[in-house]
Amino acid sequence: MKIKNHSKKQKAFRIKLNKTLVAVIVISSYFFLNLTTLIAQSDNTAESISNGRTIQKQLNKGEKHDYTVQLNKGEFLEMTVMQNGVDVSIDISDPENKIIKTIDTPNGQFGPEHIELYSESAGPYRVSIIPLGEDPTLSDSANAEFINNNQGKYEINSVVILSETEYKNKIELFKLKQAEIVSSLKEYSHPLKTVVPGNGFKDLDFLETVLKNVDYVGLGEATHGTKEFFQMKARLLEFLVKKMGFTVFTIEASYDGCNNINDYVLYGKGDAYTALASQGFWTWDTKEVLDMIEWMRSYNKSVPETKKVKFLGFDSQGGGLEVLQNYLKKVDSLRANQLEDFFTILNGFRNNADTTVSTDSIKKEYYTFLSYFIMNEGNYVQKSSSPEYENALHIAVVNGQMLDTYFMDATDIRMKEREWRDYYMASNFEYLVQREKPGTKFVLWAHNGHISKNVEAYVNGGVKPMGSYLKNYFGDKYYSFGFSFSSGSFQSKEITNDYNFLGLQEFNLSPAKENSLGWYFSRTGYNKFIIDFSYSNLPDKLKEFSETDLVTRSFGAIANRNFTESYYVPVTIKKDYDGMIFIDNTTRAVPNPKVIK
Repeated sequence: MKIKNHSKKQKAFRIKLNKTLVAVIVISSYFFLNLTTLIAQSDNTAESISNGRTIQKQLNKGEKHDYTVQLNKGEFLEMTVMQNGVDVSIDISDPENKIIKTIDTPNGQFGPEHIELYSESAGPYRVSIIPLGEDPTLSDSANAEFINNNQGKYEINSVVILSETEYKNKIELFKLKQAEIVSSLKEYSHPLKTVVPGNGFKDLDFLETVLKNVDYVGLGEATHGTKEFFQMKARLLEFLVKKMGFTVFTIEASYDGCNNINDYVLYGKGDAYTALASQGFWTWDTKEVLDMIEWMRSYNKSVPETKKVKFLGFDSQGGGLEVLQNYLKKVDSLRANQLEDFFTILNGFRNNADTTVSTDSIKKEYYTFLSYFIMNEGNYVQKSSSPEYENALHIAVVNGQMLDTYFMDATDIRMKEREWRDYYMASNFEYLVQREKPGTKFVLWAHNGHISKNVEAYVNGGVKPMGSYLKNYFGDKYYSFGFSFSSGSFQSKEITNDYNFLGLQEFNLSPAKENSLGWYFSRTGYNKFIIDFSYSNLPDKLKEFSETDLVTRSFGAIANRNFTESYYVPVTIKKDYDGMIFIDNTTRAVPNPKVIK
């Protein structure tokens, strides 16, 4: 998500314009122009938007493309701006030239921005299309590079202007349709007794039929900091393990960072708190996940080896460089000494420390090292063991993925192919699958955006989330659960309008806006439920609903308090998920003491 507030710039522009007008009036009273006349003339120069029109343009850095659309009071405008190489923000101004709406969904440089506008008064409305500039998650140099490369084409299409009567008729029909959808949702949903683990499975027993031929279950989450999401996923893990024979739990976390947790749940090495903290992400360092780990340890002590549950990580964000370096010292001390300074620099890169070494040179040297490591497999195994070498090699591969993903040049043609972190996460998950015996069943824990099976979905600004690869690999043996909510609280790192990070904070949300996914679900009257959208006998109304483009609340590692109420992302249930889990009102996850900030 890129957060941009154009109102201050717009205000500054108007102040400057006013001062210029005063000078023009004083110096050239012959023209006798006032501000209103100037604005009207400016509107006349802007290209007009009309019913059914399609406009294609190139948008370069520093440009702003203005369009006008003439609306009578009570009319309704619908249109789409399709981004094709440029990430834009869209300002909508009323006839008084006041910005009344800013639109920017987190789909990066490719994908649609949908516009809906009800005309409160008659006159020319302005649509301003602007390329996004600063990104608070990037350095100054990376920002400059992004701004320079954030240029491309866009298309305005699907323009529909409804008269006041047409709009009123549409609203009446739509409200009838809404009621029918809510009625069907209520009929086909399965209410949940509780989200808290350890309370039996009577309300989950229907899933035995739903998942009987499934080997890989993706459990999403609409935020990275919601207590009830974490509890419900832990409860589903208990069900899948005890009732359906699942034996591997995987999570959106570092491969090496999860090894200590795996050692604890399998063998009781160390303690749960220390093991969980060692994975390094504040998102999972919570009481809810700690309780789940303790349950896994308790369960593993009571079952034979073949039924024990593993805890593994599949993220591609690196980690484990110290383990890799120590292994190299054991099997190739000469090479380890030669690379000591290099590993220091590499750690600095991963921790965002300043360095005078270029990204390209680091990547080149790392890939040379990785090739050398692979070429010496036989020698290294002789001085250690096959499992030790395999573990070190995978850590080396994951750190290579991290460098490729986060330091890929913005001009690299591969950038448009896919979201590379998700591509590598799918590869890492497949690696974990190949290590287990055939028929082993896996649970995947990640954000909604990652477990989506929709090949066209956007995640972190790129297309093809991890789940789309898993759907391609495993077909119907992969089942994805999306999570949704209406209101409540969650935790996330906060970023301000001035791009300052305030650390881990609590955010509170009022009920979801009308026609959003959470709004529809909340209208059923059930405060928590599961609904299986893969069910072939769903009524036509629900099938149509599952194929409708909607929006849903979604928050990741950072959030801006000024935008949380208005922040929604696109979702099409049929394309994205097989089933949905809804919790009406949520609360913040509970951080463990000394949680990583």
